[in-house]
Amino acid sequence: TVKKRKQSSGVKQEKQKAKRQKTTASSSSVICTSCKQTGHKSARSPDCPNHMLSKNEIFSRNLGQQFKTFTRKLPFDQCVHSSYQSALKSRIVSACEDTRQVVFIAQLFINQYALNLKVHSNHIFKQNFWYSICQL
Repeated sequence: TVKKRKQSSGVKQEKQKAKRQKTTASSSSVICTSCKQTGHKSARSPDCPNHMLSKNEIFSRNLGQQFKTFTRKLPFDQCVHSSYQSALKSRIVSACEDTRQVVFIAQLFINQYALNLKVHSNHIFKQNFWYSICQL
């Protein structure tokens, strides 16, 4: 068995200081994938000019800090007038079937692509890639 040596507080502090310096040095040289500026990594950062606000940030900006969100669920037959229910339901089912078919065909296409390519890259796992494939 291997005994783990305890480090003195001075050694721990030196390591922490070195780690902090390393992270601050690397964070300043990071280039944003969205705006190509330095200092932040992606558009998720509030420092990015292309930053998209979250739902809570939008609510707090528009409604102030004292707001409460809630969801109310209604059955289909209560929120849609009875004369429109059958037509709307058939259109919803048709749209879902079409979407399901597009996604299924995209999956088959990508499976064949990945098997033939033999080299797997991370772009397959990105949302923009799948969006582009489904547009075909």
